[in-house]
Amino acid sequence: MLRLNRKTVLLFLFIISLAYGQSGGVSSGSDYTFKDAVSRYNRGAYLETIKIIDNLHHSEKSFYDEEIELLSMKAEYRLHNYVEVRNIGRAYLIKYPGSKYENDVLTIFGDIYLVEGNYESAYRTFIKALRGNVEKKNVEQLENRIFTTLQYGINKNVLDELLLIESNTNIINILWMSKAHIDLTNGLIHQASEVLNGINRRDLSSTGKKYYDQLIDKTEQTNKNAIIPVILPMSGKNSKIGNEFLDGLKFAQSQSSTRGLNLSFIVYDNKSDPVKTLGIFNEINKNPNTTAVLGPIDYNNSIVAGSFAIQNGYPILLPDVIIGALADMSDNIFLMNSNLKLRGRLAAKFVAEELQAENIAILAPADRNGKILVEAFENELGLYDLSASVVEWYAGVPISLERQFKSIRSKAWEIQELADTTESTDSTFIFSESLFADSTFILGSDFESDSLHSYSALIDSLLAVFKSEEELMTKEDSAKVVLETIDAIYMPINEDDLDYVGAQFPAYNLKTTIVGNDNWTDLNILRKENIGTHIKGLTTISNYAYYNINQLNDILNEKRSKYFYEAVDAYDILVEAFIELDDSDRTMKQVLYDIDQFDGIFGSYTFFGGNNANSNLRILQFDGYRFKEIESNNTQNIY
Repeated sequence: MLRLNRKTVLLFLFIISLAYGQSGGVSSGSDYTFKDAVSRYNRGAYLETIKIIDNLHHSEKSFYDEEIELLSMKAEYRLHNYVEVRNIGRAYLIKYPGSKYENDVLTIFGDIYLVEGNYESAYRTFIKALRGNVEKKNVEQLENRIFTTLQYGINKNVLDELLLIESNTNIINILWMSKAHIDLTNGLIHQASEVLNGINRRDLSSTGKKYYDQLIDKTEQTNKNAIIPVILPMSGKNSKIGNEFLDGLKFAQSQSSTRGLNLSFIVYDNKSDPVKTLGIFNEINKNPNTTAVLGPIDYNNSIVAGSFAIQNGYPILLPDVIIGALADMSDNIFLMNSNLKLRGRLAAKFVAEELQAENIAILAPADRNGKILVEAFENELGLYDLSASVVEWYAGVPISLERQFKSIRSKAWEIQELADTTESTDSTFIFSESLFADSTFILGSDFESDSLHSYSALIDSLLAVFKSEEELMTKEDSAKVVLETIDAIYMPINEDDLDYVGAQFPAYNLKTTIVGNDNWTDLNILRKENIGTHIKGLTTISNYAYYNINQLNDILNEKRSKYFYEAVDAYDILVEAFIELDDSDRTMKQVLYDIDQFDGIFGSYTFFGGNNANSNLRILQFDGYRFKEIESNNTQNIY
């Protein structure tokens, strides 16, 4: 019988471990096949898909060589590794010329262009992919991509160039329908109708027929057409919110039953870049028929809008920014979201008039927005001969607010001690006066003077006992004592601060009314056991109904952000404005200035009285579980 020495056994075990070892949770090629990689991809495990492909056996790689390259490309695309996708795709087209998967590779290239905001390149690439040997299912998917890309704006010259060299009948029809789409967007209904009349509907695919019918319906409508340029970050660092806003516009458009009006949008991608926004406004200004512009939606790009608003004659509607200085730059700027100064002033009016507070604390972020809010708050308090008892600031993420809350609590103790001292002084004076004012009446006329002296000493001793008991509890060792001397605390926090501030506030035992801003309205956080029960009565000053997003999402059965609902309201405001414009001889700016109490699904809007920053704010109160709007006269005539 063969006996193995210890070294031989160890070498054998080492070889076995290499053969059956794992890398990143995926076994070696002997355990997985290409079908396993496809299965992982279909389940959304894209990183695992790539690891399996890397470890496939040589025989699998040889048999599924083209399919493996394509699957790798798709997985990398899903992981947003666009540089790697391009590298794989270019190598594939060179290595496998005329491959049956060539149109799939081109489609992925087109999708990347679309994500990056290069819409004309995306359009060209989808058209090129359609020229290949494409299955019927893929034809419909490609055509949907082409028609979707049109919504972002394609130069008509691109279509003319493609028509010049195209021989495929189906693609030629798609190009002509694309031209009709652009004509309709530009309000050229008769021209679009002539283009569509030259297309034989029977030659179209099922997707093409559906789109053709939609275009025909638009040419036959007698409604007035209105076109609005929209400036959004469809690519770049803010592309997520740009796409969300555009989805909101599309949703509003699909739900609209406007009275005799077709409202269309030309979407300009500023790539999250103010320089690009500058070029877009230069382009828009070349069109003398521009009635209004919607966007941009972020602060830096909105500043560019403010500079152009001074020069042009059309209103610019800004959905999200809250910096009042933009509205001050030009009366052509309209802020849908109420500005910071207005919010600070209304918070102060509520504290002074509704709460009738005297001892007021402030805790705010030490950034631009926080300082604007606090300055407006304090200035408004001054009109009531009030001032904050203590003002504390924090910088960055408020992970620890121990110093700030201890300072506020220390001020609360000072106020408490002052009140106790005053009360003690008053009560001693009254007690002494009542005791000694007429001693003969109380003690009798035969009471000796030395006895009176002894009695007085007894009283002094008793008072000393009371005083020593009072001083047993001091602010240094009284963290568990609930202090009620701060009547209100104004806390306008930043967007992601609620989890930190809300969790820390209860630990400092301040029984007071919190007056906050929109960023206090996240019900998912407020309903946490360690937060919500401690801040019942919280009051917020807000325009948009951020607290209502979850309910709106439940109605739509979709998870959407505030930008989606801001877009819906912007669409409805513009529709209302255009209808009013058509029925009067006023300008669009005058129509917007006449908007008084327009209620959208996400906010309420008032520009009435010459205020180009929305002056309609809500005062909301948290009852421990939900918000309710409370009645207050402060929302009226704030200016």
